[in-house]
Amino acid sequence: MKLSEAKKRAIMLMDDYSCNGSAIFEDDKTALDTSYRINDFFDIAQKQVAALKKIIVCAVIDPASAEKREKIQSVPLPERFYQLICCPYEISAAGGELRFSAKISAPFEIEYAKMPENLDYETPDDYEFEVSEDAAAAMPFFVAAQLLMGEDDAAYSRLMNEYQTALINLDLRAPVLQGRIKNKLFGNRRKRFV
Repeated sequence: MKLSEAKKRAIMLMDDYSCNGSAIFEDDKTALDTSYRINDFFDIAQKQVAALKKIIVCAVIDPASAEKREKIQSVPLPERFYQLICCPYEISAAGGELRFSAKISAPFEIEYAKMPENLDYETPDDYEFEVSEDAAAAMPFFVAAQLLMGEDDAAYSRLMNEYQTALINLDLRAPVLQGRIKNKLFGNRRKRFV
């Protein structure tokens, strides 16, 4: 889902999109205030959703580029690292780096959850959300509720309830990465962290 479509849905949920068949958002006095805040609310919503329904990516860790210490070596965390999902070795993520045994010499692959990019006022409307479609569909409820907070308590509560219901109903099963299907029953010795 693109940011422009999500904005349109949030404004429709607020009942501020049209009146008697004509769009009113463009002429509304609060349009400027809404346009300044809406991307930041989508940023919050996308990060909340990504914490539940993870954005899983792979990275190859090359020990040749690692900083070596006594019994461990370390490499910087991948960009926007959130949580380690799967790795073939004992590994820890702390202090902005991945730490693993100094005995490991061959490159290896990890799976990790990443956080989405930051959104702000300058984020273009053609930005494609990084979360899945079902997760992105929940976000307009949160944004509409935040925009109505303090103005219409009943609408705020109704929209937040819809948002919470959508989050509860997300399919949280781990996605298949790049078409690979992993056999979790036989012979997979990779360590799972979640």
